[in-house]
Amino acid sequence: MGNSSGVLISPLDWGLGHAARCIPLIRQFLSEETPVTVFASAGICRYLQNRFPDINYIHDETRPVSYSLNGTGFFRLIGLILKIRKLLKSDQMRCSELCAANNFGLIISDNRYGFRCNAVKSILITHQLEPIPPWWLRFGTPVLRRFLRKIYAAFSEIWVPDYEAYPGLAGILSHPKTFVPNAKYIGPLSRFEKGIRSNAERQTNSVLIIASGPDKHRLEMAEKLSAMLSETGWQITIAGAGCNCCSENISCLKSASDEQLRKLVAESAVIISHAGYSTLMDLIAAGRSAIIFPTKGQTEQQYLAELHKEYFVTVSNMKGLLLQLNKNDFIIEQLRKKEIKLKNANK
Repeated sequence: MGNSSGVLISPLDWGLGHAARCIPLIRQFLSEETPVTVFASAGICRYLQNRFPDINYIHDETRPVSYSLNGTGFFRLIGLILKIRKLLKSDQMRCSELCAANNFGLIISDNRYGFRCNAVKSILITHQLEPIPPWWLRFGTPVLRRFLRKIYAAFSEIWVPDYEAYPGLAGILSHPKTFVPNAKYIGPLSRFEKGIRSNAERQTNSVLIIASGPDKHRLEMAEKLSAMLSETGWQITIAGAGCNCCSENISCLKSASDEQLRKLVAESAVIISHAGYSTLMDLIAAGRSAIIFPTKGQTEQQYLAELHKEYFVTVSNMKGLLLQLNKNDFIIEQLRKKEIKLKNANK
């Protein structure tokens, strides 16, 4: 892409995962001296601005998607579906306005299905070419497929952050039965593309909790885990959320830099996280196993946790997580064995 035109990047504000996987793309564009503009919520802009202070940011005033630690139940999911449908037209209108006022040569939308412009090459990033609906919505699968086919056809290309060969990292999510003609597999996207030191010394009794999801979810996750683990013998760091921890063995890093997180991932004895795709891409890139538990009500995370059970220790809820941590040396050894399998698979 020439230097005379810039790229407009817009990640969905559903936690930090969509923004995190845009980091290697932004690095690549900047290395090619391509001007980059980010259109996103204030929180996502702050997150990226800490890493790329010299690029242009435009705040999206749309209220971001949110859910609590209880996840996305029936009524919450229906509400989210209705909100996403409503946002399609408003996102397209806002994108067209931005393109009319600026000299963009490329639009990249991470999971914002309406953020495109007919006059500019528009790319949608998604690892879910065919999402897995909850069981009570399976009857609507044909309707969902038609809806998504229409969405995909409106974009110039669909970039899939996964390997082309099945199962890749996302299995049937990124390798659907229904062919998507404009899909292009670009490989996993991780902020840890520079790698993690495999010889880093692990800190005994150290636990890293990677909080993910929208702000409300991350805060509730941090608070509940802090209360649950405050009387254990582990030294705990929570990355991605800030909370009022009363225990001396718990510290929080609300806005950990990539370098801080890279160091924590390399040196922590145990890592705990949800089973979100962006987090799993980071952990796999780092060659680290973890105790993972799917967000309640999210079939995507439930599927990914099952898909990667060979490389991660999966628990269904926080009580199961506590039971695993109480095993101390046993859980560390279990994670190390899974890391050996993961590193062999990555060769």
